[in-house]
Amino acid sequence: MFPVLLSLIIMLLFTTIFPSAVAVSVKLTVPDTSTICDKSMNQTFCESFMKSTAGISTADLAGAGGIILDVSSRSAAETEDYIKTQLAAGDPKLAEAYKKCLENYRCAVSSIADAKASLASKDYEGMNLKASSAQSETDTCNEAETDPVPERSRYMCNVLDIVLIIANKLQKG
Repeated sequence: MFPVLLSLIIMLLFTTIFPSAVAVSVKLTVPDTSTICDKSMNQTFCESFMKSTAGISTADLAGAGGIILDVSSRSAAETEDYIKTQLAAGDPKLAEAYKKCLENYRCAVSSIADAKASLASKDYEGMNLKASSAQSETDTCNEAETDPVPERSRYMCNVLDIVLIIANKLQKG
């Protein structure tokens, strides 16, 4: 009897002193996804993205944010590489537009990395600010005459919009 009672007392003290150690992780549910996508600037994209992106359906809110930041990081890096390839091809008519977009995407890649670091340290306001910065950087290439960069930039803006919604939800707790 005494060992069981002692174990219960120790467990109670541990959970009182370190409540986050026993925090329950809440998975995203269909209503959560709907709540996120209802706030999105492109609901159809959001719903499709959330359903089709591996790992989101089994992740908690912060985990989903991390998965989506990983997707946006890969997409931004791929677009940056694409722009570099196009610049190397040397079309002088498009060179200036590509140069501007390349700089924007370099900044976006950096901002996304910073947003991931902010998420990891539970600095959700920082995550929000950095994701917003990345979204602004990619958004400037939406109007470029450098296909398929505008399409890729719209994709990035839509993905980062979801990140911003999640960051806001995480900030509110």
